[in-house]
Amino acid sequence: MITAILVGFTLLIGVVGYNAPPSISLSDNSIATGYRTDDDFVVIAGDISTLHSPELLINGKRVSADASGNFSYRLTLEEGDTDVTIVAKSEKGDDMQHFKVHRTTASEFAERKKIAEERKKAAEEKATKAKAVAKEKAEKAKAAAFEAMPVCDGTNVTSKCKADDGIYKTYVYHPAIAAKTHQETEITYREEVTGYCTLCVDGTYSPSCATGSGACSWHGGVAQWNAPRTSRAAVYGGKLIVDEPAKEAYYDKVIDRQFE
Repeated sequence: MITAILVGFTLLIGVVGYNAPPSISLSDNSIATGYRTDDDFVVIAGDISTLHSPELLINGKRVSADASGNFSYRLTLEEGDTDVTIVAKSEKGDDMQHFKVHRTTASEFAERKKIAEERKKAAEEKATKAKAVAKEKAEKAKAAAFEAMPVCDGTNVTSKCKADDGIYKTYVYHPAIAAKTHQETEITYREEVTGYCTLCVDGTYSPSCATGSGACSWHGGVAQWNAPRTSRAAVYGGKLIVDEPAKEAYYDKVIDRQFE
């Protein structure tokens, strides 16, 4: 009894399914729910039931489906709204889907551009204002830091300090250094006249400094009467030697660029 009921029920379902009209199923349902695009076309794809070989029409144009019922159709769009009507027809009835697809219009493009430019301008103004505020804040912080900074003196305060011409990482005073010298004794010689004598032609002096006849008779005769006779005399003096030259006072300074 139960088996007979089940068989009958199955046969009923089969008859109902056999007599059912075709059905349309879209691959992307979002296309049927307020779809908007900048493109001048839209691809409508999906599948239909193949029982009874239904005819598929999109906006009145016949569209082929493969053996499994899959279809794909490129629909050209005009600016603004385009009505899309998909109809599947068979001897057992019809199925239909109707929706609109919107292609962006020139005026909408212009409005979008205007809005984008306004947003960009607002963002730039905001960034400029924020930059100005940050700059003012940084300058105040810099002024406060400068005010609190010690004054460089080069001796006790030698780093991270301020002077009239800026802020310094390093500010060290190096005093002048005198030259290092020593004295050395210097001996020079000079010729001194020690007397006068008869000078012979051969460059010698008369042994007795004779002044009469016969003087220098063996030395070529007299070259000069009362010629001066000299000898070398030592002259002692001092000489200053510089071991290390003097150095002028100077500052070793390194400016802190972050405060410029």
